[in-house]
Amino acid sequence: MTDVEIAGIDVLVRPDTHIPVTGFDGRVIPHPDRSFDAVMFVDVLHHTDDPGVLLAEAARVPRLRFVIDPDDPVFVPPGDMPGRIAAWLAGRGEAVPAGPVETVRCVLDSLALAYRRAIAEVQSLSGRHADVVHIVGGGARNALLCQLTADATGLPVEISAVPEGAALGAAFIGRVAAGLETSIADAVRWASTERVVEPDPLWVNAMQERYVRFLELSRPL
Repeated sequence: MTDVEIAGIDVLVRPDTHIPVTGFDGRVIPHPDRSFDAVMFVDVLHHTDDPGVLLAEAARVPRLRFVIDPDDPVFVPPGDMPGRIAAWLAGRGEAVPAGPVETVRCVLDSLALAYRRAIAEVQSLSGRHADVVHIVGGGARNALLCQLTADATGLPVEISAVPEGAALGAAFIGRVAAGLETSIADAVRWASTERVVEPDPLWVNAMQERYVRFLELSRPL
């Protein structure tokens, strides 16, 4: 395939490599944001003291390539989600993910953009402006999703200190029903924030461009 260019990096550049390889410090990928279509680690992560640093770098470098509308009813039933994602994109003349890694990134980017759309709709209906996004549940454990959400919405994202927010809320409602609490509003004392993720200025404009495309692709065929 003559239209594919591969660039390698390594902490130790060996002679006579099959692809071009440049040295790096083992932490910062020496390439600009959104400069590659895909990033792959081969025999790397178990050699680093902090895999999260390299994984964050791997999220920084790729372009925003694939986006779907996760609210499309076609994605509601279980089963073969990668196949349905590929079919959804192909049906709109878009490129499709080449494998699990690109499929997962497509899902995360798309969820973040869908959150932005939902916030815009709520603001329009309520006439009130959102100043912060709160994330609870399993998504709170995904650092990349939290960062993408901040970048897509342009809002700070507060990560709940207790990811099982739904279970915690259900428990508090049970206390209200049992007469142990007087008001659901008092549940605020159970809420706490573990950390706040701020929008990355380097990504906000790119997410804005992708949001426009997201809205275009979301229109019914």
